Amino acid sequence: KVYIGWMAVWGIWDVIRIGIQGENANLRVMVNAFLKSILFGKYHTWFLFMLLGLYAIAPFLYEIVRQKEHLVYYMLLSLLFTVILPVFSRIEALDRFMTVADSIHMQFVVGYSLYFVTGYYICNVMEEKWGKYAEAAFLVSALAAFVLSTAASMQTQSANHEAYGLFSPCGFVMSVSLMLLFKKYIGAGGEKRVANVMASLQKYGIAVYLLHAAFVE
Repeated sequence: KVYIGWMAVWGIWDVIRIGIQGENANLRVMVNAFLKSILFGKYHTWFLFMLLGLYAIAPFLYEIVRQKEHLVYYMLLSLLFTVILPVFSRIEALDRFMTVADSIHMQFVVGYSLYFVTGYYICNVMEEKWGKYAEAAFLVSALAAFVLSTAASMQTQSANHEAYGLFSPCGFVMSVSLMLLFKKYIGAGGEKRVANVMASLQKYGIAVYLLHAAFVE
């Protein structure tokens, strides 16, 4: 529903924009622009496709998380191919090694499913004692990302924020630390009032993100 609704919004937006600009503003062009938005989305709606992909493989993930050993194995495999090996790809001397690693084609465990499963692990498997390290882990990883990003930016003389990427080591630790902090201060079940507020913010946050490109453009 979110995908169809928002793609229709952007399809109408494109039709209005073409009509205002007056460039090739005929019915055929407008209909094509509308259908293009419906089918392919916009540049900032990538995460809707990613969510569809996660939901598509959710039945497999349910089977994986049923046993702790399988869950931990899947997380380690995902960490290796999603976070750790890409770091080595930046080292020129390891080009041939990375070619071999890429040829394994671990697409199923590479990407956002790592966060999906990590969230489950934190809420249902991880021991409470690890929550006490969340603040320190976040601060250390945020500081490391700042230092690495600044150094890379100075070296290239242009803004470089790879260190903050979702699949960079720093970005991953920061994100997981935030998950731990939510678990620590809201609780596994969540205080109902706080949980409801967070759910509302999440809903409106997605809407703001989907709409912001209109103001940027």
